[in-house]
Amino acid sequence: MTNSGMTRVTIRGLLANTSRFTLTGLAVLLSVAFLTAMLILTSALSGTAAEDITEANAGVDVVITGAELGASLADGPGDTGPIVSVVPTPTVDALTTVDGVETAVGVVSEPAVVVNDEGQPVETGTISTVGENWIPADELNPYRIVEGTSPVESDEVVIDVSLADEAGVTVGDTLTVITDSGELEATVSGLATYGPADANPAETVVLFAADSAAETLGAEGFDRILVDGTATVDDVAAAVAGTVDGTVDGTVADGEGLVVEPGSEWAGAIADDVESRTSFQSTFLLFFAFTALVAGTTIIYNTFVISVTQRTQEIALLRSIGASRRQVLASVMAEAAVIGLVASVAGAALGVATVYGLIAIFEAIGLPFVSDGLVIESSSLVMGAAVGMLVTLGSAFLPARKAAAIAPIEALRDAAVDTSATSLIRNIAAGALLVAGVAMSIGGAVAGNWIPAAVGIVGALLGVLVGGPLIATWITSAMGALTGRISGVIGRLARTNAVRNPRRSASTAFSLTLGVALISFFTIMAASLSAATASDVGDALEADVVIDSLGSSPLATAAIPSTVADQLSATPGVEAAASLQTATGLVDGDGVLVGGIDADAMATTYDLDVTDGSLTSLDEGAVAVSRSVVDDAAAAGTDLAVGDAVTIRFPSGAGGDYTVGAIYDNDLPGQLRATYLVDEAVLDAAAPSDLDSLVFVATDGTDATAAAVETVVDQAAGAVLYTADEYTDSLGSFVDTFRNFVYAMLGVAVVIAVIGIANTTVMAINERTKEIGMLRAIGMTGSQVRSMIRT
Repeated sequence: MTNSGMTRVTIRGLLANTSRFTLTGLAVLLSVAFLTAMLILTSALSGTAAEDITEANAGVDVVITGAELGASLADGPGDTGPIVSVVPTPTVDALTTVDGVETAVGVVSEPAVVVNDEGQPVETGTISTVGENWIPADELNPYRIVEGTSPVESDEVVIDVSLADEAGVTVGDTLTVITDSGELEATVSGLATYGPADANPAETVVLFAADSAAETLGAEGFDRILVDGTATVDDVAAAVAGTVDGTVDGTVADGEGLVVEPGSEWAGAIADDVESRTSFQSTFLLFFAFTALVAGTTIIYNTFVISVTQRTQEIALLRSIGASRRQVLASVMAEAAVIGLVASVAGAALGVATVYGLIAIFEAIGLPFVSDGLVIESSSLVMGAAVGMLVTLGSAFLPARKAAAIAPIEALRDAAVDTSATSLIRNIAAGALLVAGVAMSIGGAVAGNWIPAAVGIVGALLGVLVGGPLIATWITSAMGALTGRISGVIGRLARTNAVRNPRRSASTAFSLTLGVALISFFTIMAASLSAATASDVGDALEADVVIDSLGSSPLATAAIPSTVADQLSATPGVEAAASLQTATGLVDGDGVLVGGIDADAMATTYDLDVTDGSLTSLDEGAVAVSRSVVDDAAAAGTDLAVGDAVTIRFPSGAGGDYTVGAIYDNDLPGQLRATYLVDEAVLDAAAPSDLDSLVFVATDGTDATAAAVETVVDQAAGAVLYTADEYTDSLGSFVDTFRNFVYAMLGVAVVIAVIGIANTTVMAINERTKEIGMLRAIGMTGSQVRSMIRT
């Protein structure tokens, strides 16, 4: 048979059987659309961060920062990055006489939270929100005013365009900002961009007047010093060497020191940090895209397998009149190429609309995802379409090879026989994977090691996939026996049809199995986390009311004015108001969260379950440590007990040796689980702050006292009031948000799986046209046929 003749056969086959491939094309289209949307989102997460940061800081020639003191804070919200020392303010003055230094400006940077009218934080999706001083020198300032003017007065601020959009404010509006110095009602004097971008990709920044920023933010020194000019790094380093008791090459001496580096290297490090922080999110998104692709691949494979099976006689007839194996293979692959091309191109285009829909879903469930303008890069569209083509062609290859292997004699056979369920090798491999997978997952879970547990889960899923035909035979036989008793002949016919092709049944169900398995996994995980947190806190909480700092957001920071606890303590009917102040500290080079408490008030409102020592020792300058700290020390080969010494240092240089006076079992709740507790006066001396993270309040339970407490809290913009039950419920809110996000992502895979079931069922019915016609001829009614198919 000539190639041109085979081409005409292929084209006519496509035109004559468009319904056969419509649902297949839809599965490809949805898979590609979802993948394209994920590629666009992952590109937006990292986006042009490196280019934006480099361009915004192009005028910075040298940067002076504090030396790294320790690893990032392990107990706080998010990855805070390494803990560095504070740059002393006299360092700037030391640069005024250095040849080649045109301009040198110190930058203060401290936590600052913007709250809306409801007292909730305005979030843009960045890991942190900070306040900094406006830099008057244009060559060193990464921000460019696009509307309004720079801040001059202490109650004026400049915010970036992205934050202004999220907060719904513009120039001249009033903004509530909470800093370590308390609450500030600031006027927005201007809106700015970060270089070419609407926002700093690393963090949300509120810019205060240069002269008053340090006082407003409660800064004790600079976060960094920016230098413009021709002076070399060595010249700058030599000039500032005498301003601290340490070195200037990054080596830390007694917890102090400075790092002097070229501005380009400093900006590059920030860009790398931003990309590393988004890599997990990108991987997570691509995981869901991969899941959708698996579902789509299964559908495409099933479609071509059924298509080849249905066309066995047709292909055999073509072989008998001269079509070669290569021509048959090329014909089937050509069909796949046409379907893949049309569906992939359409899917890539639909992916653009899909990404905006996903962003709307993220915002609706409280996960702001993209803080800057979304850029649709052509590479994302091309990659999505290319993967769609490859998946379609790859899924069709094995069925195409099967088609090419059909012998002319097959034209005489009425139906193909599926023997996959009786394959000994397949079933032994499936059993081994299932047994090993379940054993590894259980063993890993018991040992608390997630790596073998995850490998075991994957192995078990592969076992289900490989052994699908046998499992499908068992399940359909068992269910068929039940339906046969209930529905009689109709049920028995349904069972026979389902068992007839177990490979098809298994592969059709696998996409749905995978989607439901993942949904079940994340549901159980989220429910377990929420229940465990609520249970632990509920058992320990003895307060009637809890005041949280800006709710339970994972990006929350301390935002309750310390005066709130003082006012509540003086309120009639309040038996105790225990505040928790927190600060970042360093123990053995690791970042830890140190809490400051009043031991007597805490004992009345929150049961820390002290198992060794006493919290009263905190009044004498001792430290209480969490049981988790003791366990970690034991795992490292060190015994930590009451009476031992612990060295805690703070970035300011304060701190020292503290005697362990108590060990407690119950962690503090939420995102602020301080694992080291000292007296509030001790912490305030080492890390001064006018803000608390939590306040536990015990009252007499009367309505009058509740109203009085509510009045005090309403006057503090950064505080959120909860009853004890409401607070324990709120601790799982972020877990619930994450679970809803997972549902939204996996929902796409489930939709694709449902399309696959519909597609396979439609094609299976077409394959059985003669059989169904015969049943109708001998008396089966239309409703009975529909009942048989549904069963």
